[in-house]
Amino acid sequence: MSSIPKDYLKEEIRNDFLVTTMRKKVWQKEIGCFEQFQRICDKYNLKYFAFAGTLLGAVRHQGFIPWDDDMDLMMPRRDYEIFLSVANNELRQPYVLQCHLQEDDFYCGFSRIRDSNTTALIPGQWSPRTNINHGIFIDIFPFDSLPDNWILRNFHAIVGKALSVICNGKMFDLSLKPKNLKQWIINFCRMILRIIPVRLAVKWRDNWISKYNDKNQKQVGLISMFYGCERWVWDKQDIINSKYVPFEYASISIPTGFDNILKKTYGDWKVPIKGGSLHEGIFFDPDTPFTCYLKNYCQ
Repeated sequence: MSSIPKDYLKEEIRNDFLVTTMRKKVWQKEIGCFEQFQRICDKYNLKYFAFAGTLLGAVRHQGFIPWDDDMDLMMPRRDYEIFLSVANNELRQPYVLQCHLQEDDFYCGFSRIRDSNTTALIPGQWSPRTNINHGIFIDIFPFDSLPDNWILRNFHAIVGKALSVICNGKMFDLSLKPKNLKQWIINFCRMILRIIPVRLAVKWRDNWISKYNDKNQKQVGLISMFYGCERWVWDKQDIINSKYVPFEYASISIPTGFDNILKKTYGDWKVPIKGGSLHEGIFFDPDTPFTCYLKNYCQ
């Protein structure tokens, strides 16, 4: 693991933005999760890349975007499935793998590595009813091939989104009394969806999403999360090869076609635009285990 620079946690100004000690503590915990992930990938020769804000931060800031607070990584579906099969045995406390194979209440089309000695409470995703780990985390997404034909691609996205709704069915709160006919119908549909076991629904979804991976398609995308959104679709040639670049006090793998990917995703990516993170609103505490908060909440 990388050694942490002596003064790393001191607050500083980056791009005219104050990076506080608290934000740096969150970054430090996320890098800890990432280095566990990278260790597993190196051991099993698995390919991965930084993407989204993490890729942007790596090439533009040599680390986190100063106003960002998360790490996003992506893997080819084959490597991703191998990772899921070995990570649980490779990780040691406080680090845990979070995916549908480990937690029945985690239905998402991606996985996470969490630090159990910390807290990251995501609005709408935590309550005493959901039995999942709530430590600080990194996100790990599989990417898949897409059909080249425009009609097939849109049909593929529509069905994938519908299967995702089935996976999400058990997470909806049905305790609120419907106020009109539309809400009654929606609640009825959600009750039906809960009959289908989540793991079965996840299997249907993932099998459908990955059905073009063995075919010679020209593009790939994060269709397990961003159904039908072209900004998350890239030419396969841009992510065949990778290289390592500095990321804070560690290093991270990025695709050699990063310029094309960032242009597709963000447009003029070289010009910093200050804004909130995709995880805006998360309650972070890098010094306290999430179990302490849940215990107090349930009392």
